[in-house]
Amino acid sequence: MKPPAYTIENHAAVYDFYRDYTPHKTFTRNAYRLLHRIMQPRITYDECSRQELPELLQRNTPMIITLNHLSDRHDQWTSAAVASDVLPEKVGDIRVLAKSTFYTGELLDEMKVPRHKLVRSLAQRALTGFVNNMGTMPVYRPTDQSSEQRRLSIEAANSTWDTLGELLETGHPVAIYGEGTADTQDPRYNLPIKAGIGHLAIQTLQEGRPPGVIIPIGVSYPEYTERTNRKGKTAIQPSKLTHAHAHVGEIYHLQPDDTVRTIQKQTARVLQDATSVAFMLQQPRYLDADGSDISYRFQ
Repeated sequence: MKPPAYTIENHAAVYDFYRDYTPHKTFTRNAYRLLHRIMQPRITYDECSRQELPELLQRNTPMIITLNHLSDRHDQWTSAAVASDVLPEKVGDIRVLAKSTFYTGELLDEMKVPRHKLVRSLAQRALTGFVNNMGTMPVYRPTDQSSEQRRLSIEAANSTWDTLGELLETGHPVAIYGEGTADTQDPRYNLPIKAGIGHLAIQTLQEGRPPGVIIPIGVSYPEYTERTNRKGKTAIQPSKLTHAHAHVGEIYHLQPDDTVRTIQKQTARVLQDATSVAFMLQQPRYLDADGSDISYRFQ
């Protein structure tokens, strides 16, 4: 299938494409396994979750996987490494929301890829092919759009949830960073959960569909550094990326009378619990911009 033009004006065609798109599963599974070997995450489970996961897989229950967001450049690789261990049967079927900038050239600017037309075209084509095969699909966040495009971003968001709802129903787990951003002064505590995960989860509660579950995975890296991020803000971000600790927390089973607000609240609860366990077991170090240990601030 030929990829569409990834403009927000063309969002209907974009999501039509991803509704039917199938990654090259051999490539995807090998890539996930390779990332697992490189990233070497340690994974622990809530006792009930360890028992429930095989049953959920057997019943083909719609799964929404949510993780805490610590780095907008590295979390996706850690997440793939973790998924290779937690849900190996679903690798190749998992769909992951990624910022639309992965598809529209802005990421190449940040990577300082030369602006030569041919070089940029080949680089973007390679990047798009790779992330598509990793199971990603774009989300047009209002914060990434101009003021003139805000209305279109709302329409695109509705198309996103509709498409993901259909994918969930046909056996595709969906992974989403519920916080929506990685900017934090204290990575032990998650930022507020956005409404998007509620809108997505509600799709599984429509009449005739099996209710879904939310699987929280809290992640902690071994070391963090205080630095200025790409937005010019000071944040505490991971500086050692391998050997992260991931904890699969209490699985939340969606209820027929759940609202978007209820789902936000329950997701915040189970994800924070999973994050807290991951940090407790990891016991990371914290450094300032000069490399001095500032772990005492996080006691």
